[in-house]
Amino acid sequence: MMTKNSNPFNLPEHSKERGRGLIYRVLLICASLIILPMLIHTFYSYKEEYKEALNNSLNEMEIVGRSSMVNFEEWLLCISQLINSLATQQVPFADYPKIASDAHLETLFRILKRSDQELVVVAAEHSQRVGRINPFFDQIADIPTGQRKVFAAFDPLTQTHQIMVAARVADKEILVVGKSAIRWIERFKKGFRGHFPYHLALVDVWKEVIATDLYLSPQEIELVTSDDLIKKRAQILKTKKPFISLKQPLPEANFFLYVDVSKAAIEKGILRKIILRSSLFTFLFLFGGGSVVWILVSRMGRPLQELHHAMISVGKGDLTARYHTMRLGFEINQVGGLFNKTVDQLVTHMQSAADERLKSESYRKELQIARKIQKNLFPKKIPSFPSIEIATRYIPAKEVSGDFYDLFPLQDRLMIVIADSSGKGVSSSLFSLSVRSLLRSTALEFSQLTEMVDATNKLFCLDTEESADFVTAWIGIYESSTRKFQYTSCGHFPALLRKAGGEILELTTPGMALGGSPATRAQKEEVQLETGDFLLLFTDGVVEAQNRQEKFFGKDRLLNSFRTKSVLSPKEFIDSLTQELGLFTEGVDQFDDITLVAIQIV
Repeated sequence: MMTKNSNPFNLPEHSKERGRGLIYRVLLICASLIILPMLIHTFYSYKEEYKEALNNSLNEMEIVGRSSMVNFEEWLLCISQLINSLATQQVPFADYPKIASDAHLETLFRILKRSDQELVVVAAEHSQRVGRINPFFDQIADIPTGQRKVFAAFDPLTQTHQIMVAARVADKEILVVGKSAIRWIERFKKGFRGHFPYHLALVDVWKEVIATDLYLSPQEIELVTSDDLIKKRAQILKTKKPFISLKQPLPEANFFLYVDVSKAAIEKGILRKIILRSSLFTFLFLFGGGSVVWILVSRMGRPLQELHHAMISVGKGDLTARYHTMRLGFEINQVGGLFNKTVDQLVTHMQSAADERLKSESYRKELQIARKIQKNLFPKKIPSFPSIEIATRYIPAKEVSGDFYDLFPLQDRLMIVIADSSGKGVSSSLFSLSVRSLLRSTALEFSQLTEMVDATNKLFCLDTEESADFVTAWIGIYESSTRKFQYTSCGHFPALLRKAGGEILELTTPGMALGGSPATRAQKEEVQLETGDFLLLFTDGVVEAQNRQEKFFGKDRLLNSFRTKSVLSPKEFIDSLTQELGLFTEGVDQFDDITLVAIQIV
C-alpha cells in the first residue's frame, strides 16, 4: 500500500538544482562521446606518429651527416688557403698570435727540422710553444713535401682535443693549424637547425671519443652507416637501444663524426604535441560547446521539471497525476509516456501480485498432496520373505516426480516392482498410484507374469488416452520354493544381477512403457537364483545424477561400484552407493528422484 510522504523519492525540490544536474550529465555524455574516443584514437595513433617521427629523424640525421661533410670540406679549404698564404708570404713570426685569433684557431705554429732530425717550433700563436720540440712528431714526421695531413690529437698546452691540419711547405718546414674539436662541433650545430634534437661526437679510428656534447656508452647506441639507413631502415626502426648514431666519415681525416638521435627526445616531442592538441580541443569543447549545451539544456529542462512534478505527486499518493508532453521534450516525452503507463498499470500489478501469492499457496498445497500420495506408494515396511534379504532407499528431488517401488507378497511368491512415471507433480504421483494398484490387483487375478502386465497396461491406457503420460517399470516375481525369478521390462533400465561367482548380468526384455499402447504384449525371461546372488533395481535418477561440471554419474560408475562392493549386504551397499553419489554431485541440486532396491539371496 502506498503511504503519503512529502518527498518519498528524495527528488530535488528546486528547479535550478535539477537544471544544473541535467547540464552536468549532458556535458559528461558529450565528453564520453567526443573526448574519450579522441583520447582512445590518440593512444592508438601514437605509435604511428612516433614511427613516422623516428623515420623523419633518420632522414634528417642523414642530412646532418652530409652537411657536416660539406662543412668540413669548406673548413679545410679555408685552412689550405691560410697555409698557402703563410707559406708564400714572409709573415713575421710575431704576427702568428693575431693570425690565429682572426682565423678562430686554437693552434698555429711553424716547425723547422734540424739536422739531428728533431722538429722544433720556431713560431707559434703562443710564446710557450716556441723553442720546444713538436709534440705531434709521430703524426707529421712522414708528411711528404707539398702534402697535408688531417688528424685529431690532444694538445698538452691547451689541454684540449684538436682537429689538426699539418702541411709540409718545404723540405724542412711544416705548418700546423689546430681547431678545438668541441668548438668545431658547437660551430657546426649553430649553423644547422633541425626539427629533431641531435648530438654530435668526434671519434677516432680506435673508437676513442675526441669531443662530444653528450657522453654515451656503446651499449646505449645503435651504430649505423649511410648505407644502413637505405638498406636496413626497417630493422633500425625496431631497435630497442635508446640512441641511434650515424657514423659519418670526414674527408682526409682519421676520425669520424657521430650524429646521435635520442628516441626518448622524439617520444617526448610527440607526447608534447599530442598533449597540446588534446588540450586545445578540450578547451574549445568545454568553453565553446559547454556554452551551447548550457543554453539548450536550460530550454530542454522544462519537460524534465514537468516530469519531476508528476513523479512528486504520484509519490505523495496521487495516482491521477500524469506527465503532459512538451516541445523539446524528445526522450523526456518518451520517459513521461512510460511513467504514465507505469502509473496506469500500478494497480493492475498490485492485483497481479495478490494473484501470484494465491497461485503460490495453491502450488504449495498441491506439492503437499503430491508428497502424501507418493509417500503412500511405498510399502509401510519391507516384508519378511524366506531366503532373501532386502534393502531399499528413496531420495526425493525438490520437485515431486513419480518414482516408486513395491514389494508385494503372493503366498510363496514375491512381486518386486520399480517404476518411474513421466512428468512431475500431483498427476505424476496419481499415475504411479494407479499403476501400483493395477499391478497388485492383476497379480491376485493372474498367475502368469505376462498376463498380469498386459492386463495392467490395457487398463492404464484407458487413463492416459488424453494425457499421453506413461510409466516405465521393471517387474519381477520371485518363487521361494524353487528360487526361480521371472521378470519383464516395460521400457525401464535393466536390473543388475551379480552372481555369487562375480559375474554381472543385465536383466531386461524388449518392451514399451505402460500406457504407451494397449496392443503392446509383455515378454518375460527367467533366471535361476542361487545363494549369494545379488540383485539391484534402480531408476534414472541414479545414472543421470550430475556434478558441477555437468557430467553424469553414468552406468559405468554404477557397474564399477556394483562389482567392487561384493562383500557388502544390501543395506550396506545402498548406504555406500548413496554416499558415492553425494561425493560425485558435490552438493549440486538433485533434479530427479533416486530410487534403489537391493536384494540378496541367502
